[in-house]
Amino acid sequence: MTLLAPLLGASVLAIVALFGATMVLGLAVNHAADRREQRLVETAVRAAPPQAVQPALKDARLADRPEPGRLAAAIAPGEYLTWRSSTLGYDVLARMAPLVAGIAGFLAGWGYWMYRRTRRVAEELVASEAQAQHLSLHDPMTGLANRALFHDRLSMAMNNLARSGGVVAVFCIDLDRFKQVNDTLGHQAGDEFIREAAQRLAACCRKTDTVARLGGDEFAIVAPSAEGREGVQILADRIVHALSGRLELAGGQAVLSCSVGVSIVDDDFTDSDEAIRQADLALYRAKEEGRGRYTIYGEEMDEKARLRQQMEVELREALSDELLQVHYQPRFAADGRLESVEALARWNHPRRGMVSPAVFIPLAEESGLIHEIGEFIMREACRTAARRWPELILSVNVSPVELSRPDFLERTCAIMAEAGIDPHKVEIEITEGALLQDDEKTQSLLRTLRELGFTLALDDFGTGYSSLSYLHLYPVDRIKIDRSFVSNLGNAEVEKLVRAMIQLAQALDLEVTAEGVETADQHAALVSAGCNQLQGYFLGRPGEPEDIDALLKTRRKTSAAA
Repeated sequence: MTLLAPLLGASVLAIVALFGATMVLGLAVNHAADRREQRLVETAVRAAPPQAVQPALKDARLADRPEPGRLAAAIAPGEYLTWRSSTLGYDVLARMAPLVAGIAGFLAGWGYWMYRRTRRVAEELVASEAQAQHLSLHDPMTGLANRALFHDRLSMAMNNLARSGGVVAVFCIDLDRFKQVNDTLGHQAGDEFIREAAQRLAACCRKTDTVARLGGDEFAIVAPSAEGREGVQILADRIVHALSGRLELAGGQAVLSCSVGVSIVDDDFTDSDEAIRQADLALYRAKEEGRGRYTIYGEEMDEKARLRQQMEVELREALSDELLQVHYQPRFAADGRLESVEALARWNHPRRGMVSPAVFIPLAEESGLIHEIGEFIMREACRTAARRWPELILSVNVSPVELSRPDFLERTCAIMAEAGIDPHKVEIEITEGALLQDDEKTQSLLRTLRELGFTLALDDFGTGYSSLSYLHLYPVDRIKIDRSFVSNLGNAEVEKLVRAMIQLAQALDLEVTAEGVETADQHAALVSAGCNQLQGYFLGRPGEPEDIDALLKTRRKTSAAA
């Protein structure tokens, strides 16, 4: 509205200026005409005889200030001068009045139009500014608060907590396996998935809570005035249940689940950043414990986080100081022949002793060290196998993170050439996690590896909900039955399931390896079911290259004696 005043004022000033100029012009013209008349009369009076002028002056009482009109009227018309008073200025004014009025009307209309136009523009500008302000604080896809508004609301809640007391709860929420939805069903289905999750999440919360989308599949909630730990647990449980189940999307069905980390703040010593850090630690624990659940922050999580950070530093040092080792576990055919060895990473810690791969491999994947560790294991194993056991197949585990590396194929081929080993003598073991990365890219990579001569094995078969589909989609040569099935072979239902897996593999012309064989009964049951290859402590423990040398020597002697 502040833009209207100058325009309206300018219009009014233009009208007033035009009218004033006309008035001044008319008066000036009229004044000039009267002055001319006065000079003409004075000339006439001077030319007339005194006896004609004096009576007129006396009758008109013009001795002090003669008026030209009255003086002229006192002199006999036509005797000395015939003259008529002129009103030229007033005539000009009368003639220009319609024009002035028209111009004034035009300017008034133009001013009103400009007023309406400027007012509409001003209203649109105000609305645009309000929309821009809203977009700057909200996520355009879901309409939820964005990261900036989330941090602002969290700061307000923490300030109120410091003044008035109470409880503030911070929730960090991740959708489980969202990348799989994006990769398999497309980005449009992924966006629909996100919007549905956002609607369900918002429906779980109170109006006083702030629900935000931080980016991707990450959400967060600020719950001020939370009703203690019990109230927080109720809300967290409601969120987990709301974000679970199957969704019908444009590209097909998807499974929705989430992991939730919660930080409960009831003191004025914890700031916003610390509250978020605590919720993130709790979220990480929820994922570690299997996803699809919530975890509330506890102080012991800090200790575990510090330990993980320390181990990451030590793992980097172990890699640079060559403290990592490669051990080999033998794998036997059903008839007892030694067919292959599997390369396994080992970390001989100077203080902790042997650290399990189940501990440091996930840590390496998170920290990015898995690429260096994977290259070290593959290079060392290929060199050893090519030099010592050219007749055996070498099996090497590859992490899903390694497969996603753009130059994985190039580096792998370079290692084969450097070690002088034939790719036909190398088996690459992958898990379902590797197959969940990206359908087209993964399929293309695996096909290329097979074309080069590598054998592909699907590790931990049967532990994923969609393992059967992988046998059709991906060029797999072998499946490895997970040790969790082998360890329960005494159970009749498990034995039926294992037999079904072996029969399925045989129908698809796939080889079968059973891992985790630890007893003679398990060995016998698997052989009778048709398992091609067996691996486990009952047959041979992982060891150093010298152990495989000794095992091979013994087997050769046995074969020679037979």
